[in-house]
Amino acid sequence: MGKILFCKYEVMRLIGSGGAGKVYLARDLHLNRLVAVKECGEDTLSSEMELLKDLEHPGLPQVFDYFKEQGTFYLVMEYIEGMTLRQYLNRHKRVAERQAVKWAMDLCQILEYLHSRHPAIIYRDLKPENIMIRQDGEIKIIDLGAAIRYACGRGSETVCAGTPGYCPLRQWKDTRGEICWDIYSIGIVLHEMLTGASPLKPPYERRPLAEYDRSLSGNLDKIIEHCTTPDSSKRYGFIHQLEEDLRCYQRKRMLPILWLTIRRLLMILPGLITCTYSVLPLIRGIPENQFPFPYLEKPLFFLSITVLLYLILCKKTKKGILRQEKNIWLSQKQFNGLFLWNIL
Repeated sequence: MGKILFCKYEVMRLIGSGGAGKVYLARDLHLNRLVAVKECGEDTLSSEMELLKDLEHPGLPQVFDYFKEQGTFYLVMEYIEGMTLRQYLNRHKRVAERQAVKWAMDLCQILEYLHSRHPAIIYRDLKPENIMIRQDGEIKIIDLGAAIRYACGRGSETVCAGTPGYCPLRQWKDTRGEICWDIYSIGIVLHEMLTGASPLKPPYERRPLAEYDRSLSGNLDKIIEHCTTPDSSKRYGFIHQLEEDLRCYQRKRMLPILWLTIRRLLMILPGLITCTYSVLPLIRGIPENQFPFPYLEKPLFFLSITVLLYLILCKKTKKGILRQEKNIWLSQKQFNGLFLWNIL
């Protein structure tokens, strides 16, 4: 494009647009760095600027500048390389269970920071399009245009905001912010990460995780249900409660993995001893009067122990546990390229 804004920012290209305005990739000519320049109406932009200028958290974008030029208002923000969670899901379909829980806990920490402000900040529009995954795997939340800076019950916005499917029905009837709205959204996003099923597509409802993959933990289903129950009084009261349940789930989830590791060691060790007692005498040379016995006594003894341990520890292992192990240890593919800022 080549347009220079405020005698300082060289616009390179459009990277996002929506009802709230447009976002451009630009270069700060003074500091020689890439920035994201958001263009929109004064009311929307000033509201977002007021929210962001006092916030400092690694999960939120930094604000560098704010100016007006030729009747248009601009907000200059940190430009982040990576991709949105929506782009990730479009590419990989689902997120591995362990990674999904980790990102959900990161979202809890970011939103807990917002909720702890005085007055509290209710985000109101958590969805994959507004979650950025950086190239180092960490996440950030973007687009605070829908956020409201009112403590619960002490004030209200004049306009409802949110995205159907990702927010509770009450959010469309009440302009006062409630912490449980963001908790509901985390539950929906976690469910979509685990299953790949968007609430905006058929069957337009949250189905149990086992219907998509039986290896997914039933405990996660309970956590998601606790987030998304229609009765807001039965949801988590505070987001740190949700984070703690996710943390406890992780610890419990590691127990089967630990037991599986121990099981394998118990089988491998006698197998290695069997090989040792079989190979070393062959290398050194076996006298004729010791073959086959007593040469084979120790190898056969440890071989029988190996077979016995296999029958005890592995024969009763269910296929579901093996699938679960594979799912837990599934590694995420790396991605390259720049993150496309999305404000839809």
